[in-house]
Amino acid sequence: MMPNNYLSKSMQSYLNLSSTQAFIAAAKSYLTFCEQIITTPANFNILKDFQPHLADLYFYGSKLEPVPGPFPMEWQELDPKNDGAYDALLSFLGSSVGSQLRCHFILQPLSTDQQSHSFFVDEHLADIYLQLHDDIYRIEKLATPEEIYAGLHLMKRGFDEYWGLDCSILLSALHNPASDRRKIATMVNNLLPGMN
Repeated sequence: MMPNNYLSKSMQSYLNLSSTQAFIAAAKSYLTFCEQIITTPANFNILKDFQPHLADLYFYGSKLEPVPGPFPMEWQELDPKNDGAYDALLSFLGSSVGSQLRCHFILQPLSTDQQSHSFFVDEHLADIYLQLHDDIYRIEKLATPEEIYAGLHLMKRGFDEYWGLDCSILLSALHNPASDRRKIATMVNNLLPGMN
């Protein structure tokens, strides 16, 4: 990445780490893939083709080092879904894979308290897109020191606390996608033991 003369040395070093650059590349690849499936859906096996992108995000996200320094005090609140891509992706996924396709999972499988949870597959694939879109937008388009700091912090926090778990659950659910939606629904409903 090109050096930003306004970044602190520690933040410039973090941005230049191979682990950070590899994750940014994986994130951009996911964004590109999501945008391509909307415009040329016939070229893709939607559920199967999400797998390598989710795998890369999870692998490189798990390699991200802690971001140096505190979260910036001043940063811009972005308008969620402001360019229409999120809505277009969500609408496309809802019509192609089914808006009622749910992924069931146990949040803490090694705990004695094994409560089953679920989420809609299309919504979470689109939510990952939105989070990454905003983080990359801060880092590469807004590109002020505060926005780069915020983008990197939000990227790491998003993986650690939110969509990293979704990514691993989606990978498990999509590991062996069937062509028939009912088979997929049965597969994700029966994926883990102890689910309702």
